Amino acid sequence: MTPLSQTSTNKYWQYALWLALFTICYNLAEGLVSVYFGAQDETLTLFGFGLDSFIEVISGIGILWMVLRIRQNPDTPRSQFERTALQITGAAFLFTRHRTCRHGYL
Repeated sequence: MTPLSQTSTNKYWQYALWLALFTICYNLAEGLVSVYFGAQDETLTLFGFGLDSFIEVISGIGILWMVLRIRQNPDTPRSQFERTALQITGAAFLFTRHRTCRHGYL
């Protein structure tokens, strides 16, 4: 295999950056709309879907931070912010899974 050129590597990091930004914006809008309409119609499923979207926003912020860090200096280890974002995302997904499976609600 041939190594990637600097131009193609930069292009891929640019794609990763835009995908992370799109994910954050999309999930934020999706969460706001879902929570609003879920609360208005008293639909627990839609409301929970919106809360799940906010968890994905936290994950997207962690990914954005990671992409920016690796682009600037690829040899640096994960920052405390990245580790905390991953822990919050994992704990939130486990909590919502537990509550949904055990009790059927959030």
